[in-house]
Amino acid sequence: MKKYAVITFLFNHYDLLREPVVVDEKVDYYCLTDDKNLKSDVWQIIYLEKMDTDKLTGVQKTYMTKYSFYKYIPIHYEYFICIDGSIRIKNRLSEVLDFFNKNKYDIAIGIHCERCKYIDEYNAWKKYRSLKDDYINKFEQYCKDNKISSNEETGIMECTVKVFKNSEIVIELIENIYNTLLKYCNFADANDQCYFTNEYKKYDDKLKLGLFYRQFFAGSKYLDLHYHKSTCLCPNKFIKEKINKNLFGKEREILEF
Repeated sequence: MKKYAVITFLFNHYDLLREPVVVDEKVDYYCLTDDKNLKSDVWQIIYLEKMDTDKLTGVQKTYMTKYSFYKYIPIHYEYFICIDGSIRIKNRLSEVLDFFNKNKYDIAIGIHCERCKYIDEYNAWKKYRSLKDDYINKFEQYCKDNKISSNEETGIMECTVKVFKNSEIVIELIENIYNTLLKYCNFADANDQCYFTNEYKKYDDKLKLGLFYRQFFAGSKYLDLHYHKSTCLCPNKFIKEKINKNLFGKEREILEF
């Protein structure tokens, strides 16, 4: 029985299903989708019929399943790694997952390479991705309810690739993020990383966190990052020495792969 599972998500034909360059015999691959015609020689296709018939946007379907994926796949795995549809696997991810397992990490995720304030992230999404003001207002209400400021330099996690240990407390955190997204934006806000970061903060003293640079998923030996619905690579232009390493007021070690 394999210890690790890789999960990707493909809804409303938003992206391509990217076949791994190297298939890892220690890992199971799952794709959660609403496309009943999707085929793969590597990915186990989990067709979610309800998602196919529900009148939801691709964003809603994606974020609903990103934070409930464990309900749709076997639950015996020790670790899960969830990757966006823009990510292509180039090498054996069991090497990385063995590292997280050996060192008893509960969660591993990227540290944001450009911004460290929630409001700056939302303004960037508004500028570059035409995010509606309504979603900024909803997040401001979330901040008010949680007695935090969106203008504080908290640091932000980047949710393109997420590693989760299979444990009760980690699943509890994932469920809390699911319920938060449901309550405040009904999964329609694709900028989940601000919600994710603050919900994780509530568990920071209970979980062992691993942070990695964007290079891990945008140009390492293991992963690379593509434009959506394209085989063209996204440029990795960020200089790690200039990246803010603080999260919640503490300087963190950043892992390199």
